[in-house]
Amino acid sequence: MTATTTRPVLPHERAERERAERVAEIAVEIKRQIGVGSLMSLGAHDFRAAGPVVSGERGGLDFAVRVLPFRADGTRGTAPRIMRCRVTLTGADDYKVRVAYLNRHNIVVHYEGDQFYADQLPALMLALDYNGPTVLNPRIHVS
Repeated sequence: MTATTTRPVLPHERAERERAERVAEIAVEIKRQIGVGSLMSLGAHDFRAAGPVVSGERGGLDFAVRVLPFRADGTRGTAPRIMRCRVTLTGADDYKVRVAYLNRHNIVVHYEGDQFYADQLPALMLALDYNGPTVLNPRIHVS
């Protein structure tokens, strides 16, 4: 019989694990706040917990959505494009939202906004699912 030994968990490893758990909890909460119906309307899939990118962020949720993009002439395309949506919790307990996609070798930002509250997220997601001349559906009031 051989004895197995386990090494003690180092403080930086414990801190990293706790940070990852906090980020995962934030991602789950954001997904719950947006709601299944709003996510389904966008064809949301490929959900990932997103760690803080800049100072003042606490983490967020990153997922793929199907949205009609704008063409170079300013009109909407006819086929949806898969874009990445990132909803990030800030230190002020509000949210930043960014929807972008990769066009050849360039990142194209379809929509970017901040200072949203949890109760505004479902309406914002529904407003993104629009085929009119503006990025957000003007009939859905987000603010």
